[in-house]
Amino acid sequence: MKEILLWRRKLFSWSLPPVLVAFKQPRRTFVDDEDYDWLSQHKWFLMEGSDNVQGYIDSSYVKMHRMIMQRWQPRENPDSWDVRHRDNDKLHNTRVNLEWTLCQTPALKHHRGQQRQKPKYPEEVVLAKTPAG
Repeated sequence: MKEILLWRRKLFSWSLPPVLVAFKQPRRTFVDDEDYDWLSQHKWFLMEGSDNVQGYIDSSYVKMHRMIMQRWQPRENPDSWDVRHRDNDKLHNTRVNLEWTLCQTPALKHHRGQQRQKPKYPEEVVLAKTPAG
């Protein structure tokens, strides 16, 4: 399991590359060793007021836990499914902690992109390998 250190994006900064500042108290998330390298190819951020780790890939927002599950346990129609964190810790993104569950509100899922508003101040996630040991 690899530790991913979380940073936040500086408020009001939408420039690229983003301006990053450290949390007063460090925040971390975890992924499997096998997932670290391909996840670190993308920019990930923590949405304000949420522990869902998200990224902006190919002009759309994706959640890290959904991307992991779709890679290892693909579903034909993934929008009909939710991904549940077994321990309810959304920062614990190892495969053993994730499972597909049937979507409780499929009609709402169909329009989820239209209903959500863009976050005002997302927080950037920086992936960093931890020392072995």
